[in-house]
Amino acid sequence: MLLAEGFGQDAKGAITAIGLNQSILISASLPATTKRAVLIHLVDEEGSLRPGGKLHFSFAVHSPTGRVLLAQSGQLTVGEKVWADLPASVDIPAEFTFTAYEYGVHRIAAQIQADDIDTLECSVPLYVHEPIGVRATASTDRPESVDDATIGH
Repeated sequence: MLLAEGFGQDAKGAITAIGLNQSILISASLPATTKRAVLIHLVDEEGSLRPGGKLHFSFAVHSPTGRVLLAQSGQLTVGEKVWADLPASVDIPAEFTFTAYEYGVHRIAAQIQADDIDTLECSVPLYVHEPIGVRATASTDRPESVDDATIGH
């Protein structure tokens, strides 16, 4: 599973990841809304994916305290293998927008279930963090740099 800011797709269906491994969201204030994309690349080494079979998948974004911020699911039908001597593979891309309400490690998780196959799970972290050297002041909404605070501004 990989994390990106978005995906592009060409006329042949090839997927391009945009902003690969953007695992840090810097925000001076919360809530903060962001768009992220994940791609699951599933390789079937054992020949378990049968053409015409269903592949069910779901995605969820969990806050540091475990709150589900977003959930979505879908299914696809497994197609015929193009190359009989190679393992089958499936790419499942998903893009979504969600709002973070707390700083810390958020988890973007996926579950995949195919006919007669145990559920597969994977996840990637998204770190929601304040900017380095900036903190919000109690009396105003204006961010104040640490250097300004130490010299009395």
